Amino acid sequence: MSWHLHRDPTWQLHGANRYEECQCGARRVSVYMTRLASPVAPGWPKLVDSHGVPVRTSGWVLPPEQGWTFPKYPS
Repeated sequence: MSWHLHRDPTWQLHGANRYEECQCGARRVSVYMTRLASPVAPGWPKLVDSHGVPVRTSGWVLPPEQGWTFPKYPS
């Protein structure tokens, strides 16, 4: 079986990314399974740097003052 990147933006592969939240509320997305690719859930930090190059972690992002407006974990 070979994995491939789906072009459908609504497609989700559960477990391909790891969604993490610190006690302070900061969030990041990290690569969980390196041979799998999937979109990052809406509102979570993207797994690319400022130049669009893929990275292994999105880095920690602090919540806005009013808090996150999207779910804690993608479903």
